[in-house]
Amino acid sequence: MVSTPDPLARVKALASKAVWPAGGVLIIMIVVGGPYRHQLAWGDVPTWILAITTLLAFLAAGFAAIVAYHLYEIEAGRDVTASQDRMDADEDRRLAHRPARG
Repeated sequence: MVSTPDPLARVKALASKAVWPAGGVLIIMIVVGGPYRHQLAWGDVPTWILAITTLLAFLAAGFAAIVAYHLYEIEAGRDVTASQDRMDADEDRRLAHRPARG
């Protein structure tokens, strides 16, 4: 049985590496935001919801691009292998149908 590659393997690896920096940024934002929370104009709730959903959509598009590129690499490799197999089969047919010398 042929095993199929996991197209999300790269995304999972990138996400696992991004957890610590994202956590660090969140902690910095909380520490710095604490003293200044009353001085900033935070806007309204719909604007924040729009900003968060836009960011999530951007991240989803980035992950989709990574997965699509990885799948493209897999399919391109399969195309090269299939082309080489066809060339080998053609060569075998030519050798099989060549008249014997003697």
